Amino acid sequence: MKARCAASISILQTIIGLAGAHQVQNANLAVHLAREFLNRQTGKEEPTLSPAVVEGLVNAKWPGRCQAVLDPKYPQTSWYLDGAHTVESLDCCMQWFVSPGVGIQKDGSKKPTRVLIFNCTSGRSGDSFLGAMLAKAAAQLQLHGHSETAEAFFDHAIFCANVTYADGGFKGDLTTKAIAEDDLAVLKTQTQLAAAWRALHPSFPASNVHVLPSIEHAVKIVRGVQSDADAAPVAVLVAGSLHLVGGLIEVAGLAEVAL
Repeated sequence: MKARCAASISILQTIIGLAGAHQVQNANLAVHLAREFLNRQTGKEEPTLSPAVVEGLVNAKWPGRCQAVLDPKYPQTSWYLDGAHTVESLDCCMQWFVSPGVGIQKDGSKKPTRVLIFNCTSGRSGDSFLGAMLAKAAAQLQLHGHSETAEAFFDHAIFCANVTYADGGFKGDLTTKAIAEDDLAVLKTQTQLAAAWRALHPSFPASNVHVLPSIEHAVKIVRGVQSDADAAPVAVLVAGSLHLVGGLIEVAGLAEVAL
């Protein structure tokens, strides 16, 4: 059974349409559960990877989960979207992002300007989240033999509220009551995240840590980075909240390529 599962995983790695090593494990579990169910229902031994299952895996799509999107208007900019909002899912997010061809440049290619856009729901342990993310980044850089340090991996860190627009409005289907009004008024959560980031990396340039009231403000910062990057690629990781990712897709004009 173990040998058969191992064989299935090696095949899944080549066909699954979702990024992230954890998705291969998820797909492997789903395939074997489905196979066991069909075997019990039909009384026949179903193949582990039937043509229908393979087609489903190849065409699998999950917007906002380890999703890489090229900006349709700014071809030098790539958006990396992951609504990960737990320590475990953020660990998977960083395993995906801090890898060659994603957040790490391939041999011979120009180093990207990397931007982190992050938020989490009030009450969650933002400092623990950021610490875990940076620890995973350090482990990944070491794993891939990359000379950069986790402290210098990101060039900008943006902490913004999940409010969609600069005028304080929300896209209709993204309105959330999860933001306490008194928290939002002073950007309490975002200020705490920025303070945690500075504590983790005291040498990080203060001018490159941004506390912002909306996703639209965050996108404007990215657009400014694009104009200052001297034709270098820009890699933007958006994580910590599905509301954040959804609003980003709206504001940055990514709906046609992301959804």
